[in-house]
Amino acid sequence: MSLRQTPDGPVFNLCGDLDIATAQDFEIEFARSLALIEDGRVIVDMAGLGSLDGSGIHALTRAAERAERHHVSVVVRNFLAHQLPQKDREVFDIFELLSMLNVQIPSSAPR
Repeated sequence: MSLRQTPDGPVFNLCGDLDIATAQDFEIEFARSLALIEDGRVIVDMAGLGSLDGSGIHALTRAAERAERHHVSVVVRNFLAHQLPQKDREVFDIFELLSMLNVQIPSSAPR
């Protein structure tokens, strides 16, 4: 997990797994990163993410809520929802998590 500056603005890169073992570390690092964000937006890039479980999903939603309290919007990139098992996609649909997390889904991605 790391924050880097890009022409698109600050990008918080996720790599490895976001699960019960790493969710708390993600939340701590993300909270620290909020103090470094000046333009009101952060991109969470999930390209390097290996797996995501319920704890990771919860950590992402809590991070988005924390960012909102700091007047920072969160944009999620490279979240490959179509690669999730069907049951996990249904959870995302039920709770409308994709829209809450402002997930950018490429137009070529299957739904």
